[in-house]
Amino acid sequence: MNTDKKTDVIRLLQTYHDRERQMALLRYELEHPMRITPDDMIESMSFAHGEHLGKSGGVDVDKTARIAMEYQKQVESTNAENVHVIAVKLDKLVQTQERLKFYVSLLNSRERDVIQLIYFEGRSAEEVAYELSVAVRTVHKIRGRAVEQLAEMYGFTEVVGN
Repeated sequence: MNTDKKTDVIRLLQTYHDRERQMALLRYELEHPMRITPDDMIESMSFAHGEHLGKSGGVDVDKTARIAMEYQKQVESTNAENVHVIAVKLDKLVQTQERLKFYVSLLNSRERDVIQLIYFEGRSAEEVAYELSVAVRTVHKIRGRAVEQLAEMYGFTEVVGN
């Protein structure tokens, strides 16, 4: 079995909770996106007119309206782009998690239990051994076989995908 593929699978398993946390953060950002507000726009336009520099003089209303409209378009575009970037990142993480969970579900029940308990639930090998009524050494062997199986699955799908 390709050692690089096994290393990749172990990394995927070890970073499972990191991806879950990242997905939660990105979902929050999608539900509560940071937006440039009208107050931000007014402040920016005021600064552009030099009011903060102590200059006086008349303001061209048409020019100000055009600037406001252009700024509004730019703000909407930037906000939409930010939401799109977040959505793309979230989608990639979700696909990675779903693929990992699906491949784990294809393992035999004992291998699946060991992987889920150790990597998804964060239990130690000793805790898993106690729960499954087996020796710690047996848990390590089962985990090793499961990682090999997962590496084969990832390797197979890469070959098929090319």
